[in-house]
Amino acid sequence: MTFTDLRSGSHHPQVVHTLSFNNLTDTFYLDPIPTYSLSLHTLPNRGMDSVQLSPGRHNIISVPDMEQGVISPQFPSSKRNAYNNLSVDVYESGECKSFYSIAIGESVTVLTGTYDLVFHTSPLTYVYDVIVEKDLPTNITIASPGSLMLQSNASGFGSIVDAITLEHVIQLPSGNPSGRYTLQPGTYTIIFRARRARSSKYSIQSTFTITSGSSLNLNLHD
Repeated sequence: MTFTDLRSGSHHPQVVHTLSFNNLTDTFYLDPIPTYSLSLHTLPNRGMDSVQLSPGRHNIISVPDMEQGVISPQFPSSKRNAYNNLSVDVYESGECKSFYSIAIGESVTVLTGTYDLVFHTSPLTYVYDVIVEKDLPTNITIASPGSLMLQSNASGFGSIVDAITLEHVIQLPSGNPSGRYTLQPGTYTIIFRARRARSSKYSIQSTFTITSGSSLNLNLHD
């Protein structure tokens, strides 16, 4: 936690709160003259705008709703996935800015409440209204990815889009797009035009389906 002198802007003291040997709330000394703001470095951050102390007495500072639980984003299997170190952004429900990012398979302690998660899969995976309760683990499991093994005999331009929503999922490299692409389960369409093709009518369109844990071979020119 950090106490900030509202007059000088000085951040002092900055301490890690604990319990005493008697399992009682920690006590420390603080200059009673300034008015402070209090920042609690929890996830998400909490605090108090104004803290005024009474000289010569034991002051108790109480911040409500500080119970904590655990969020654990994961795939169904703990085996290494094709995304490698996939990041997951955590938001307070309804907020536009994330307050923390963790790797899938890890756990993080957060305040109890309701959260939204964004998994940086292809395409992005959104999980809304995750309820975190006091002292309980909350596991959020999403489908494992599959793979597209793409083969092309020409360089060119193109994209992979969701076949249903038409959401743009992957921008193909401008050279030869052959290679492996990791995708969440679903149906996709690849749209491609070879660099040497001088008319849009020569564009190639191919729709395919990805399933969890499987690889699909696709030759653009078959």
